[in-house]
Amino acid sequence: MFVSRYLSDPEKVGAIVPSSRVLCKHIATQAIQLSRGVPIVELGAGSGAVTKLLPAETISIEIDEIFSGFLIQKYPERLILNCDATNYVNNLNSPVTIVSSIPVIGNPGSKNIKHAIKSAYSKGMIKSFLTYSYGRKSPFSDCGFKSEVRTKYILLNIPPASIWVYS
Repeated sequence: MFVSRYLSDPEKVGAIVPSSRVLCKHIATQAIQLSRGVPIVELGAGSGAVTKLLPAETISIEIDEIFSGFLIQKYPERLILNCDATNYVNNLNSPVTIVSSIPVIGNPGSKNIKHAIKSAYSKGMIKSFLTYSYGRKSPFSDCGFKSEVRTKYILLNIPPASIWVYS
């Protein structure tokens, strides 16, 4: 399923295979540690590689109907929303920790999601933000975060990825 979704829209999927268990484990562990007292929202849940390691109370957002339908069937106890992440972030009304798997390199919608993240952070709606990137530069450095740290470089992923934490 993942490969066919990639082949049909590589800009939205971002990689030819799902994120590795090693990458997902590091992301989930950091998100849980950072979330203390606020809900976790997962953007770009895809096929659920990170989803399955996040707490059951996590709200997972996925715009692709095939992926979101798959996640709803696989995780019936979770809140999986088939909607646009930009709209969701624009309508936040309480602080959250965000885990984003939305690709920004080569994604024509990256300006919109970055703008939404920057706006929500400036309004105090984002306590912390985690993402990963296949590029060497910080993908959200232009969003006004007070702190940005590349916490890990995962070689055991195709392609290798950096985990970024913003607060």
